[in-house]
Amino acid sequence: MKNKERIHWIDMLKGFAMITVIYCHNFPVINDYIYSFHMPLFFLLAGIFHKKSELENLKKNILERVRIIIIPYYLWGGILFVFWFFVGRHFGDSKEKNLSAIENFIGLICGQGGENYMDWGIPIWFLPCVFVTFLIYTIVDFLPNKKIKLLSVLALSILGYFISDFFDWYFWSFDVSLVAIFFYGFGQLLKERFIKFDIPLYVNLILSVVFLLGMNYTFKVDMYQSEYGGNLLLFYSNAICAILILISIFKRLPLLNFLIFIGRNTIVYLATQIRILTIIKAVLFFGIGMSVFHFTEAQKILITMIQAILIVPVVYFINSFFPILNARNKR
Repeated sequence: MKNKERIHWIDMLKGFAMITVIYCHNFPVINDYIYSFHMPLFFLLAGIFHKKSELENLKKNILERVRIIIIPYYLWGGILFVFWFFVGRHFGDSKEKNLSAIENFIGLICGQGGENYMDWGIPIWFLPCVFVTFLIYTIVDFLPNKKIKLLSVLALSILGYFISDFFDWYFWSFDVSLVAIFFYGFGQLLKERFIKFDIPLYVNLILSVVFLLGMNYTFKVDMYQSEYGGNLLLFYSNAICAILILISIFKRLPLLNFLIFIGRNTIVYLATQIRILTIIKAVLFFGIGMSVFHFTEAQKILITMIQAILIVPVVYFINSFFPILNARNKR
């Protein structure tokens, strides 16, 4: 498959994954199903784009990831924290919870720790986490062959699962990064297969059955909270089944430019989606007097699409005037 075609379906898949993130934050009835695969999908796609480092370019590759991941994280985190400190914590749930400004500042520095620490911007926890995952896999990538790399990835994944019980949270979600390296490594080690393979319909049907059966024996999944459904093997198998089905579907789809747009601007969508939802709720409150926001499933889908559309001008503004917030260089 040509590189151009490959980028299109991967960007569309990233865009779809971002839509599911926004949708899940509106608490749909299918939340448990989406949570079982949407963050694993992001980690796997990140793994596909992992660049192998040699000793001579190791520093350069790490600094490049700092530029496109860590700098945007702290810039967006600082903006969102300042807004929360002066405005957000005086209204709604933040006011009722009486959250600590000091603990939320600690959350900004550490990048993980539950709503008590990141009430101002929980979705961006993913950025430092995927950076740590990149660092860990960079070390793994120096191992001599794929078999040893695979065994190392499996061992690290199991380690991450068990150490998550020791503390409530780790700096930059270190424990989650270890669990996520399974998907990241899966994406990198099987990169060429993902680009070339085409799953037959009957295999997709089998994967669907396996996924649905697995979900019947799985509890809540939330990687941010280090919750993996109570069974690491089922968590991995459910996520991989869903991801393989999605890859098969999106490689067959025609170009969907809106999803491509979202897929190429995920940082802005990740950082602004909750604040856009706040604006929507403010319009509903001041416009029609709605004070209790209990939406139907159809309304949640509509609100998700409105959020996705309203972020479009924000992306253009950021890309034009503050491209560093979207991991881009100045024009």
